Amino acid sequence: MAKTRQEIVTSNQIRHPIVLRDRIAGVIEFASDFFWGVNWDDGDNDESIRKVRVSDGGSEWSWSFATDGNWTTNSPTPRDLVLDQNGNVYVSSDNASTMYSYIVLDSDGVAVVTKDDADLGFTPFTMAVDREGNVFHVDLNETIRKTDKEGNVEWTVTHTGTNIQFPDLDYEGNIYCHDTTNDKVHKISPTGSLVWSTAAFTGESTRYPAVDATGYVIVGSSTGPVHKIDPSDGSVVWTSTPLGVDVRKIQCDKNNDIYIAYDTDKIMKLDSTGAIIFTATVSGISGFQGLAVMTNGQFAGSDRFFNSTGVVIFNANGSIASRGNPFGTSESIRQMLGAPRVGNFRDNWPD
Repeated sequence: MAKTRQEIVTSNQIRHPIVLRDRIAGVIEFASDFFWGVNWDDGDNDESIRKVRVSDGGSEWSWSFATDGNWTTNSPTPRDLVLDQNGNVYVSSDNASTMYSYIVLDSDGVAVVTKDDADLGFTPFTMAVDREGNVFHVDLNETIRKTDKEGNVEWTVTHTGTNIQFPDLDYEGNIYCHDTTNDKVHKISPTGSLVWSTAAFTGESTRYPAVDATGYVIVGSSTGPVHKIDPSDGSVVWTSTPLGVDVRKIQCDKNNDIYIAYDTDKIMKLDSTGAIIFTATVSGISGFQGLAVMTNGQFAGSDRFFNSTGVVIFNANGSIASRGNPFGTSESIRQMLGAPRVGNFRDNWPD
């Protein structure tokens, strides 16, 4: 039976249809109603994971780290947040071994997995989740682990001499990591073997690779340059330096436009050739940290320092739609997302 042009997938646990398959765009999309975020320790022990409404910046739901009995004595430092195509939220946290360091919430914000380092047998750091719910954990040093949703390890691979972090996946399940020790990007197969490494971007401290809807990899740096990398061989397609400032986060949308949050008061949007579409500047922001791109062209950014108005929701043209902080008056949002990472959920339906 032929597939329809669009197929909306709903769940009894989700009040709004949030997953959309678009054959033309080739991306599994989340609706533009929400973004997700996690704040980190400012000394008041109120860290939480939230689903936030784009319309008014209010919380649809919130899950508190205080549900952990050891939370009051060991404040968590959330490290990464990822989403799967069913709306499940995965969070890793750098904690003492007696605290939750791996948390999975369902689409309603109910915890379905809560494990500490001892339960896992390792300390999670940065993650990516594939279309089948497998989780790839990349630590701060040399190791990649593949686990199931519950955190059970399927395999562990060590890539000696690297400092790999912040993985992103393509549709085939290949893993792309930045390596701050060698200033490279590595492509790693779904079974953990090295496919290629880019030439060294010497002195740049590469960071935050993001796979676009066609499989190309966009990577930033601590000194400003942004590179587009061919996934077939690791060659550089183009290099752009729209701003000579530390890149804090990169995300791509279904149109292969690129959003870059900088360690300053600016977020830039580039097209697929690296040309600047616009620059969004926000007074009072010390430096952006979190970045969420919604499917209607809106996006949101968060101040990496504690700020009562440090969450900014932008219109599609880069103008400010609203500003506040759903996490509280003195909170820093560590990570944000508006949809699953684009490249991983590209849908190759046949004509």
